[in-house]
Amino acid sequence: MNIKKGLIRLFIVSTIFVGLVGYYNGASDGNATQTHFYSVMSNAVRQMDIPECQAIVAKNPPDITSLSGKGVEKCTDLAVVWNEARAYHVNNNRTGLVDILDIRNSYEEVWGNYTATRGLYNAISIIFGYWAILVAILLLFFIGRWIWRGFKSK
Repeated sequence: MNIKKGLIRLFIVSTIFVGLVGYYNGASDGNATQTHFYSVMSNAVRQMDIPECQAIVAKNPPDITSLSGKGVEKCTDLAVVWNEARAYHVNNNRTGLVDILDIRNSYEEVWGNYTATRGLYNAISIIFGYWAILVAILLLFFIGRWIWRGFKSK
């Protein structure tokens, strides 16, 4: 029985397993966040048709706040996505006012691959944490063996 080869294979298989579990957990959390912001974006697109929100958009303010105009309380989700949509509009040298296309494209730019990215970050952090735990266990083993051998020596 080759314990060294078995431990190396166990380390490789367990690292892959831990990474996959970490990716799945991170992607699940990321999916919930991405779904939330998709609903905010969808509501913002619908709010673009409300006359009060259209009047605020026509002013092209840097931020949509309570001081932006009458009926701003009807534009809450539009206010959430406004900064990203306006930045996307400016960065792409588009003319005219911020429109629905800017809102959708800025969502895709910011949140489009959030689930996969979140899963990868989570998998990598979990793998490093797992390795740190293994190194700590290894150190404790060697220290314990050293102490034990101290009691056995003559």
